[in-house]
Amino acid sequence: MISKVRVGVADSGINPNHRHVGGVAGGVGLRFRDGVVEVDDAWEDLLGHGTAAAATIRAHAPSAELYAIRIFRRRLETHVDTLLRAIEWASSEPLDLLNLSLGCMEEARVPEFTAACERAHELGLVIFAAHEVSGEPSLPGRLDGVVAVRADRELEADKIRYEHGAFVASTWARVLPGLPKERNFHGVSLAVAHVTGMAAALLATGVAKSELAERLRLRCD
Repeated sequence: MISKVRVGVADSGINPNHRHVGGVAGGVGLRFRDGVVEVDDAWEDLLGHGTAAAATIRAHAPSAELYAIRIFRRRLETHVDTLLRAIEWASSEPLDLLNLSLGCMEEARVPEFTAACERAHELGLVIFAAHEVSGEPSLPGRLDGVVAVRADRELEADKIRYEHGAFVASTWARVLPGLPKERNFHGVSLAVAHVTGMAAALLATGVAKSELAERLRLRCD
C-alpha cells in the first residue's frame, strides 16, 4: 500500500488555497523561452484551469498529495518541449500518477513522446491523458502504456465507461455551489482528472499500479 499517493497535475498551476484543493505538496514552473525550457518554482495558477482539475482529482482522492506542474501561463497552450519536460519532471520526482489534461497533434514528435512515456513507466509513473483533441487522436494519450480518456457530458462524476481502448468520464469539473456547471471549466480536461482521481483512490487502498487499469475497468458501468 502507498501511504501517500503523489499526483502531478500538468496544467496552469494550482491555487493551494482553493477550498476544494486543500493544499499542494509541491510543484514546479516550466516555460519555453528562447529555445529552452526554463525551470522555476512559480507554479501558482493564473487561469484557474489547473485548480479545477486538481479539485476534481481531490473529490475522488481526498488524501492524495497534489503536485502542480505549471506548463500553461496566460493561455491554455504550451510548447511540446515543455510538455515533454513535465513528463520527465514527474518521472524523476518521482510521482505515482500524472494528469495530462491535454494533447499534442505533432506526428514528428511521436518518438520523443514514446521514449518519455517508456521511461516514465520504468520509473513507476502512470500517465493519464486525453485520447483525442477535436476528434483527432492525440499524444501521448494514444500511446501504449498511457491511460487514455475521452469525455461524455451525460455521465455523472462518479461514473466511467471503457470503450475502444479508452476510459470515458464526465466532462464536468467538480461542482461549485452557486455556479451552474456550464459556467465552470469542462471538457476532456476534466474527464481525465476524474479518471486520475479514481485511480489515486484505488492506489491508496493498496491496488498495485500494474493493476490500476484493470481495476478501473471493473468499476465501469
